[in-house]
Amino acid sequence: MELEFKVRNQKMKEKAQKRKEQERILNKDLTNLQPAVRETFERMQAKILKEWENDSLFRE
Repeated sequence: MELEFKVRNQKMKEKAQKRKEQERILNKDLTNLQPAVRETFERMQAKILKEWENDSLFRE
């Protein structure tokens, strides 16, 4: 029982850390980046938004 709690707690921490990193990527100012780097960030942002959409983060 305690092991399940620890595993679930660890997963929640990892998910929160991933979400924080995703938010950092979404909030990044792309205007001063080189075109190739900007394109990479735009792809990552699109992937994050799609993932969030699939996880129902945009549904009411």
